[in-house]
This record gives sequence, C-alpha cells and structure tokens, in this order.
Amino acid sequence: MKKRFLFLISILFVTFLGKAQQNYVPGEITKLNGEVVSGLIDYQEWKINPININFKTTNTSVIKTYSVKDLESFMIAGKKELYQKAVMGINAEKANEDDFVEYESLKEAYLYAKDKVHIDSVFLLALIRGDLNLYSLYDKEKAALFYSKRQ
Repeated sequence: MKKRFLFLISILFVTFLGKAQQNYVPGEITKLNGEVVSGLIDYQEWKINPININFKTTNTSVIKTYSVKDLESFMIAGKKELYQKAVMGINAEKANEDDFVEYESLKEAYLYAKDKVHIDSVFLLALIRGDLNLYSLYDKEKAALFYSKRQ
C-alpha cells in the first residue's frame, strides 16, 4: 500500500514540475519610456493573452516579472510574436445573440454600457502589421479581434 501511495505521489510531483517548467527563449521588452531591452522571456505558448511575463537579461541573471502596467510591448524573437499594450474598455458580460439591442444613437449605447464596461490594460497579440494592424485578445471565455490604422 505504501508503494502505491509513493508511486502516486511521485507521478503527481512530476506532473506538477512539468507544468511549472520554465521555457526561456530570446526576446525583447519595450519599457514605458521606450527603452528596448534584449534578453530571455519565459515563453508559455499562451492560449490566453498574458498579463505579466518573466524576463531576465542573461541565463544567470535575476528573473524580473513585468506586467502590462510596466511595458509597452514584448516580442518572442524565434516565434515572431509581438504583444502590444492597449488600454481599452472591456465588457465582462457574456455575449448572447438573443440579448443584442439596437440603439438610436452612440450616446444611448454609451449610457447603457457605461456601468458594464471597465477600462483595463491588456497585451494584444499582433497578427498583422502594416497600414492596417490586426490584433487578437483571448481570455478565459472568448476571443476578440481589433484593428488599428498605422499612425
């Protein structure tokens, strides 16, 4: 019985370690002041856009965690993935096509939504960059696409 218990504990431990593994890959961060720093980013192949990342300048340097409040962007070099900060209104309600409402004016829509939308900073994944940029945001329940014109 003890052997089974130890075997199960060891499998759980190995599974936990596998999920907690770090995967530092070359990348760069752009700080809020515009400073670009090259180093290593703990790349987690995010299915949900990250709100923070672990970064170190060399293999032996101290790990620093940066949040969306600390960076303008970060890039995973080998994957050519660029995550860019955006400040946007986010509606936490679930969308239901039966509940869509038509509004007479933008002001009426704003008055309806102002209590349901909160302003937050997020990292958007850049899908296409050019005269027209396309970004994606994945959270726990839904995906959204955004675009912007080159400035």
